[in-house]
Amino acid sequence: MQPLTGKQLDWAVISCCSAAFLLFGYDQGVMGGLVSTPEFLKSFNHPTPGLLGIIVAIYDIGCMIGSLCTMYIGDVLGRRKSIVIGGVLIIIGAALQSSAFSVAHMIVGRIVTGLGSGMNTTTVPIFQTEMSQSHRRGAAVMGEMAFVIFGIVVSNWVDFGFVFGGGVQGSAVWRAPLALQAVFPLVTFAILPFIPESPRWLASKGRNDEVREIVARLEGKGYTAESDVVISHSRLIIEAAQHEAEIEASWMDLFRNGELQNLRRMLLGAIPQFIQQMTGINAVVYFGPAIFSASLGLTPRMAAIVGGCGSICFWIGSCTPPFFIEKVGRRPIFLVGLISTALAMTGLTFSATKVSSGYGALACILLYQFCFGASWAGVPWVYAPEINSLRMRNRAAAIASATEWLSAFIVVVITPVGVANIGWRFYLIWLVSCGLALPYMYLTCPETKGATLEEMDRYFATQRSWIVINAKNIKEYNQNYQEDPIQREKQLPSTQEIEVSG
Repeated sequence: MQPLTGKQLDWAVISCCSAAFLLFGYDQGVMGGLVSTPEFLKSFNHPTPGLLGIIVAIYDIGCMIGSLCTMYIGDVLGRRKSIVIGGVLIIIGAALQSSAFSVAHMIVGRIVTGLGSGMNTTTVPIFQTEMSQSHRRGAAVMGEMAFVIFGIVVSNWVDFGFVFGGGVQGSAVWRAPLALQAVFPLVTFAILPFIPESPRWLASKGRNDEVREIVARLEGKGYTAESDVVISHSRLIIEAAQHEAEIEASWMDLFRNGELQNLRRMLLGAIPQFIQQMTGINAVVYFGPAIFSASLGLTPRMAAIVGGCGSICFWIGSCTPPFFIEKVGRRPIFLVGLISTALAMTGLTFSATKVSSGYGALACILLYQFCFGASWAGVPWVYAPEINSLRMRNRAAAIASATEWLSAFIVVVITPVGVANIGWRFYLIWLVSCGLALPYMYLTCPETKGATLEEMDRYFATQRSWIVINAKNIKEYNQNYQEDPIQREKQLPSTQEIEVSG
């Protein structure tokens, strides 16, 4: 069988990563429709709201640990092997969760599943970013993020079918949806053998002949490793990796700036992940039906239906960014997303003050999920891998992902307690967070649209200010910058002379 090349290989990479993201979404959403069912509560002796929050949120701690583990093993094993290990852990975790008969047993299963999800949510965006060309990198990752949200949609309606469908009795109501988590990694495993390793990871290991072969496959069009365009593209990737390898690097360098501003770039990737959670999205995703019952007075069945409809709005919103992210860029989506989610959360806060305003609250919830899906659901996952240098990309992306999961853990732990004790006032937290995040994103985050991963290094090597008002666009900055110190000292080829894969 001939190896996949060109568009066929692009679609294989997208399909593989999308299957992994679909599982990520299913894992996030599946517990939301189960934790308030009589069967689940009976199986675990009716846990308190605090303990229930821990049972659900401990998954996020597993994800955080898995993300941090990827810092140590991701650069050693490569992208493909890391994805396989993550999938195996998810299958083991699904078996533990679906067979749980005690809180401790369930917690262990949630942690193991989280370890696998954490590894994959760190590795998969990096893999997709490094295998994509610059002009469609953002659209590819954002398209896959739509599969995350579709996974949430699937989990909501799977839960509804098992809980209210009437065909399943007893603890199988919650065990079966949890067991289905084991199915999704099998799809990833089936596609992965047809996909090569990332050329940038291979370049970092000095496997330069393989770099040229894989670049030729990614280019397609009948190119070979000896084609001029392949040699040119490969040379820039290899020389960028060699330049970074010449820079003395330790783990502590991630927390120092240095020539390539590692600390600044790591924070630019991690802080948006924190902001994403501080919009309150996982309070809705993890506990939507329970919140709708407690705050809006809905019956359990109607709350589940609203949760399912909300997830569909979420998914529809997440399907829109691939059509405009490479036209409008990352910054406008960040900023408009914060404004729109803040407005929706404002409406929800005021509507939820009275049960009689339930229809207004429901409209605001649906609007909030659509706006979040169209903006903050995916852009932070695009931004973190692409903003960091090759040498620090795996470590920095792992910290960004760990930040996401630690923030999610905090949100999920406090949500049942907050809703139970302060009701509608709980939503003020997310409203204020959106308002505080807006000036930060405007002042500090440069635009990465259209810039190659190598052009990112040039920008940060020469643009030292953390305030980016006068140098907001990395691609334009590189076009206007005439003397590049890295290029002058290391004789890297000009990005204006070579059109490079991102």
